[in-house]
Parts: sequence; structure tokens; C-alpha cells
Amino acid sequence: MEWKSHLAGGLIAAAIGMAVIGGTGPLEMVDAFVLTSFFAVVPCVPDIFSKHFRTPLTHSLFVPLAAFLFISVLAILPTPNLYGLISLEGAFFVALGLASHALLDSFTSAGAPLLYPLVGRRHLHFPWFGARMRYEDGTSHNTLQAVGVIVCAVALLIELIGRLAGAL
Repeated sequence: MEWKSHLAGGLIAAAIGMAVIGGTGPLEMVDAFVLTSFFAVVPCVPDIFSKHFRTPLTHSLFVPLAAFLFISVLAILPTPNLYGLISLEGAFFVALGLASHALLDSFTSAGAPLLYPLVGRRHLHFPWFGARMRYEDGTSHNTLQAVGVIVCAVALLIELIGRLAGAL
């Protein structure tokens, strides 16, 4: 899957995450969108430098869990806040971005090693339809990217209207 599609998936995941937790923590909505989208693209970095090297570790669901636990421990310790990143909410959005990358790759025909290292390099497909999805024409990438931009624009518009209504 293209990095742009993972970026769009990160935007969609951030919008869902903000809806789930209600945005009551130290992160603003824009910060959560940037944080989730950035970490949704981070596993693409090895692909940028080498088309033949693809680490199964970055596509495992254990990486988001480890990132969440690491940032959560830092949030408990007396550390600088770093604009809300070192908090439970920051840990949630980092893990959400990393998990969205792995889950989106499981939609492809190649699948993703979601349970690596427990199951080895065996790639798992999203149930029911993941193994049958093909991306040769680019239409599905463009659709996902467009949905990501629309979700982000609608969420930002709702936030702007809420702030303007609160200022009146």
C-alpha cells in the first residue's frame, strides 16, 4: 500500500479515535491528527530506502502495544510533557497510527504479519475480503486518500464551528 494511503488511513483513525475518547486530554484535535498520521507512515520508512527490504516487525500489532506501554510508562514518570505527547492520550494516538498501518496492509492481497514474532512471517488477511482485494488500478488508493482528506476536512470544520460557537 502507498504511503499516501497510510497517511489517509491515519487521518481516518485519528477522527475515529477523537470520537471514541472525546478529546478530553491534553492533545488538541490537530495534534492528534498529526501524531496519528505521522506514526501511520513511520512503518513505510524501510520501504522508502529499499524496495526489497520489508521488516515484519513494523507490521506487527505488538509494535503499537509496545509503543503504548512505553509512552504510558513515561507519562507516569516525572518527565516533560512535550505538548501532550507524553500522556495516555498521546500513547493512544501513537498506537492508533501504528495499528492503522498494520491493519491497512492486512487489507491487501499480500496481507501483513500481524502476529509477528509469535506466528513468524505468516501473513494474515483481514477477515472475509482482505485476501481478495487487488490494487493494480490505483482506484482504491485514490478512494482511500480522498476519504481521508474528506474526513479530516469535516472534522476540522466541526472543530472550527465549535470554537466559533464557544466564542460567541
